[in-house]
Amino acid sequence: MRVWLSICLIGCAPVVGADSGPADPSAARCDGDTLPPTWYADLDGDGYGRATAARAACEAPDAYVDNADDCDDAHGAVFPGATERCNGLDDDCDGLGDDTDPDLSRAEWYQDADADGYGETTLTATTCAAPIGFVATPGDCADDDPVVYPGADDACGGGDDDCDGADDACTRAGEVSLDSADATLVGEAAGDGAGTVLALGDVDGDGIADVAVGAPRAEDDAGAAWVVRGPLLGERRLHDADLRIAGTRPDAPIGRVALGDLDGDTLADLVVATPLASTVWVFPGNATGAVALDTAPATRTGLVGDRAGADLAIGPDLDGDGLGDLVVGAPAAVGADGVAAGGVAIVAGPVAREAPLADAAAWLVGESAGADAGWAVASPGDLDGDGMADLLVGAPGARAPGDTAEAEVGAAYVVYGPLLGILALADADARFYGAAAGDAVGTTVAGVGDIDGDGVADVMVGGPGVDDAGAEAGAAWLVRGPARGDLGPADAHCTLLGDAEGQAAGTTLVPLGDLDADGRADVGLGGDGAERAWLLLGPFAGTIALTYAEVTLVGATPLDDAGAALAGGADADGDGGLDVLVGAPGADVGGSGAGGVALLRGWAP
Repeated sequence: MRVWLSICLIGCAPVVGADSGPADPSAARCDGDTLPPTWYADLDGDGYGRATAARAACEAPDAYVDNADDCDDAHGAVFPGATERCNGLDDDCDGLGDDTDPDLSRAEWYQDADADGYGETTLTATTCAAPIGFVATPGDCADDDPVVYPGADDACGGGDDDCDGADDACTRAGEVSLDSADATLVGEAAGDGAGTVLALGDVDGDGIADVAVGAPRAEDDAGAAWVVRGPLLGERRLHDADLRIAGTRPDAPIGRVALGDLDGDTLADLVVATPLASTVWVFPGNATGAVALDTAPATRTGLVGDRAGADLAIGPDLDGDGLGDLVVGAPAAVGADGVAAGGVAIVAGPVAREAPLADAAAWLVGESAGADAGWAVASPGDLDGDGMADLLVGAPGARAPGDTAEAEVGAAYVVYGPLLGILALADADARFYGAAAGDAVGTTVAGVGDIDGDGVADVMVGGPGVDDAGAEAGAAWLVRGPARGDLGPADAHCTLLGDAEGQAAGTTLVPLGDLDADGRADVGLGGDGAERAWLLLGPFAGTIALTYAEVTLVGATPLDDAGAALAGGADADGDGGLDVLVGAPGADVGGSGAGGVALLRGWAP
């Protein structure tokens, strides 16, 4: 037995335990001279061992390797040179974690403040795991509103709910009932006829348009006017208007309203006219409460019978003094020659105190007896590009020069500013005459902006008596700017024809701005008793029956008289887009014939 033990101790190399460390140099050697190498346990089989599990042996034991480079011997995918991944592990054993290792491609995350699953594109974090409140999908255009995100249901009037840059569901085309209005104003009492006249302007300086509504039949036929401050949302009653003005004379009811800045304070003032009393009344637009018409702090009165105030306009500076001016149409005014041709007064702003219209800064006088010059007026701004505001005047009873039959074809005039002193409409820069007796050209006039896209503002003229599409179906013409000389329907860039007998299309004519945001101006037309309004989206040219208007707005019920008044070109509901307001003086929501106003938001067709 002793002999066997001696041989074994001399000829056999010892084996170091699994965790005993390297061999003792004084121990027996492999092949007589070589110390046994150290091997390291590779439990995960990735070819890299761990330093804390070593054995010395001449040959590698099972599951041992010749290096101690593994930093995690429990994961086979973790070893030096491995691909770093976002998994919370140091995959390549370089001592750097997921959020600090430059070899790692981390994901970009987007802050999702409203938890709708879509993040704000510009608020990002680049990490492996999404931080709290961040998501992988960008594109939210309103990260404070959980119903607004890419792919959301884009409800009409809610703005851009699906973040595609448009209020998609507000596409309107063909016949649209005012039942679908986005907001309404309801008449105060039965028989008022609210919505017979309308105006838009900002009376409180908040950048949102406010609405002036007139009702000639209110107050026992003395008329009333209301100012409702925007934003106009939902259903509102005129009974709760911010300002209410009651007429005082049943024999001279309120017939017109206008809003615009007359004193340079940037706030719109309110002008109310009683044409049968030949008087205009001026109130500060930011007034509130209920007042009587005869408490106005400023008035302008024409001569008895001249119907001053038959139409009103408040526009940019017409006389060159830097302030806005008031334009007053007086279609029965008698000139110095004793001829009742009508005329237009330019009242220089600011309009304060009481004064006669005879003291106006300028008067424009009609060119023929019974012309009704001033039946319609408009102050469209600078039409000819000379830096001065210009004026449009309608005279539906005018006769064309040299017409021996003296047919009352009607006329519209373009007069380029500045306007001072006594001026004859016979000398207007452009005169547009009707083609046949009774055409009533000039019943309405409007500066409508650039419809044809040539960079120059255009004008439109209404002739509700035109019979081309049926007896008094009516018409309106687009005249390209800058207009000059004597013109007629044959010179128009576009003719719009009523689509049924008796519609009197062109009785109402207003600019709407660029409703569909295509860079071209749009326009609205109404007719006397047509029970509808037509919206024409520029550009347009040639001859077009209003049957083919992009949009036809009709009353919610028959006899609403929808389209009796129109207004547009401003944001009245505060959503940043242009709106269309439609008067319906026959509407019955507030009582039989109480009337009302419908607002429809601008849209892209």
